[in-house]
Amino acid sequence: MDKKTLESFKELLLKERERLAVEAEKANKEFQILGEDRPIESEEKASVNIVLDVLAKLRDQGNKELKGIEDALTKIEAGAYGMCEECGKNISEARLKVLPTARLCINCKEIIEKREKIDLLPEKIKAPQKVSLEEYTNLSDEDLTETIFEQLEEDGRVDTSNLEVLVQAGRVFLSGSVSSEADRQIILQLIPDNIGITDVEDKLEVAESIYIADEADSKPLDHLELDDDLEEIDEEDLDLD
Repeated sequence: MDKKTLESFKELLLKERERLAVEAEKANKEFQILGEDRPIESEEKASVNIVLDVLAKLRDQGNKELKGIEDALTKIEAGAYGMCEECGKNISEARLKVLPTARLCINCKEIIEKREKIDLLPEKIKAPQKVSLEEYTNLSDEDLTETIFEQLEEDGRVDTSNLEVLVQAGRVFLSGSVSSEADRQIILQLIPDNIGITDVEDKLEVAESIYIADEADSKPLDHLELDDDLEEIDEEDLDLD
């Protein structure tokens, strides 16, 4: 990220910090006024308690956002702003423009969100039953291929309609396409974790990347025009001998 772009993000963060500080001060004053010990009727007290609860939540959310801004400003000073905390790669500027305090790139965010959803499931249905090592060693390549698809379908997180799996001599070859990088990572994690195969050749493509590449390669043919000076060749001019 160049210096000019970095300065623009810093300015954006400082303005947001100032706005949140003003809102926080206003909310604190309202909180103090409503929280004063004074005689009020029961119906009014219920309404006041609701407002106090809302103000408390807004205050907590504001403090959380302020901390995110302070962390981002610290990263700018340290030269680490815009780097994903999970994979270490650069977060896209488009994402930072929407969320300047972003800590994760979009791919890592999707992966973590999917993991969190699985963690919320009951223990019995979090993941399909793993194949034991003894059972794995006794399976043929064809059975292993079928088992991999069964495990992925039972897991339910990945669309396997465009996935191709081939097992040869206990080695897994993955090809075809998946809808996102998060889905690709799930497949690469599930095969060794659930089946025990660590020898995996990954040739998967992410559908979004394929679409972008196709868009870039496809060009209109309007610019291809026949030269007006080309002469037509009559059959009589052809030497058929």
